[in-house]
Amino acid sequence: MKDKTKERKVAEIIGHSPIFKDVDVALNSDSVWNLLQISELEKGQFLFYQGSTVDFIGIVVEGSLAIIKETIDGRRTIISHLSKGDHFAEAISFLRLEESPVSVVAMENSIVVKLSIDNLMNSLHLKDSITIMRNLMELGARKNLLLQNRLDILSQTNIEDKVICFLQQRKGSSEYITIPFNRQEMAEFLCVDRTALSHQLSKMKKKGILDYYKNNFKLL
Repeated sequence: MKDKTKERKVAEIIGHSPIFKDVDVALNSDSVWNLLQISELEKGQFLFYQGSTVDFIGIVVEGSLAIIKETIDGRRTIISHLSKGDHFAEAISFLRLEESPVSVVAMENSIVVKLSIDNLMNSLHLKDSITIMRNLMELGARKNLLLQNRLDILSQTNIEDKVICFLQQRKGSSEYITIPFNRQEMAEFLCVDRTALSHQLSKMKKKGILDYYKNNFKLL
């Protein structure tokens, strides 16, 4: 992929990102592009590791990534799934944590644009940077609401209730719910054992609570 083609794709995605609302993201806008760096990742490649220092906000341009947490005994939990247009690492980078509490890994070949926090803070005399900062503050408040949804899932006392809560949160206008996880990833997201999850899903299907095929679900 030629750099100009890549930059045009980035411009298209960030132009629709709430981080850049009311900001001119044209390729000749140095006040914006001086803040950005483009990274290409292969499937399974980590953008950053748990324990590393992160000084940027990431925006997914192409592909998908997962935010994961690893325990001392090596178990992995998926905290969140990221797809095109999603942004992440705002709190980690703004708080300037010496060690990130999570890792981010590409679930498929992906492109990520990194917004440098240092460059942003050093350019707050510019209108575009002020606008980006204002947008980030608004998004931070919205993410707190999403975190509450995650806590609602984890507070459920059994697997069946976790599954129902998880699917209800993702239910839109369609009766079908497509999730971005395979069974192992879904188990990690719900913080349950994969075998136990598969067994419970089968029981819920037989009881007429839901129907499913692969990663497509329907609450009955």
